[in-house]
Amino acid sequence: MQRNRHTLNDLKAYILVLLTVVTAILLLPNEVQSSQPIRINSFKIAAPASDLIIRGGIVIAGTNAGIVCSYDLKNGTLLKQIKLPEILDFMGDPYAPSILSIDYLEDRYLIVAEGGRGSRNIFLYTGDVLEEILQDKSDLLIRKAKFIDHDRILLALVSNELILCKMRGGEEIYRRQVSPSLFSDFDVGDGKSTVAVACESGSIFLLDVATGSEISELQGGNKDLVYDLEYSKGKIITGGKDRLCALYDVDTGSFETYQAEFLVFAVALNPSASWGAFTADESGTVSIISVIDRSITATIPGGGAPMNNLRFIDDTTLLCSSESAEITIWRVGK
Repeated sequence: MQRNRHTLNDLKAYILVLLTVVTAILLLPNEVQSSQPIRINSFKIAAPASDLIIRGGIVIAGTNAGIVCSYDLKNGTLLKQIKLPEILDFMGDPYAPSILSIDYLEDRYLIVAEGGRGSRNIFLYTGDVLEEILQDKSDLLIRKAKFIDHDRILLALVSNELILCKMRGGEEIYRRQVSPSLFSDFDVGDGKSTVAVACESGSIFLLDVATGSEISELQGGNKDLVYDLEYSKGKIITGGKDRLCALYDVDTGSFETYQAEFLVFAVALNPSASWGAFTADESGTVSIISVIDRSITATIPGGGAPMNNLRFIDDTTLLCSSESAEITIWRVGK
């Protein structure tokens, strides 16, 4: 009987220790609980990506070599390649145009590229046919264009004017000067009813897509030029020349900032706005942010080359694009 009593006491002590350990683990800070990112795939693309988007299981990259390429995210297989016509420089010599912006909607590609002698060309690629559109706007310094629907596109000029226009014919629904500062980036929010615009001053302007009217101005996160911006589920993440990543709450205007060791050229926000990412240094290191805790929880090690694009594929999978024309895909978050 004495032996059974000792055995029972030992079992109780073991259970108590186990419960203590489990409780301690659950109470650990998120930084400790979070598993480090796991690299799950990598592949080379045709040239360094100047812009990229993700649609389904495909990544579409616009490059500085005048090529738009689509790749299967699972195995890196090249699915499609669109080569833009060469343009002439100021001396009359031909060269491949740099692609400034790309978008994709139901088998249609919208491409903004350098034009000859400082102009811009806008292309629509549908059914293996490359067509130049809005030729009357080629003299405008267009920096970015996005589909709003099948008929309308939103253009951003370097001068920080937004133009909502018809894709066919170019009829302008409105033209809005967002601010006196030069344009840097924009992102259309969920449902494409609002757009967040970043500029040289560091301020972020939220506008109504249908009318161009200003909804609010967010400021304080960045003090200088904003290089990159993403907008999702009422959150905005930015990266700037001041070596800061800023995370804004659109409803309250509150923000947190995160210090980097180099210019923050790229940021990303996952679809549910629960995780963010930003480039932390010039060797390609990427910091992962928990939006809920507003803290850095993990780091992706750099590969030696600066990162120029970050995009979340889904809530826990991050795609990184480097200046060495390499795509790496990481599992992040919990």
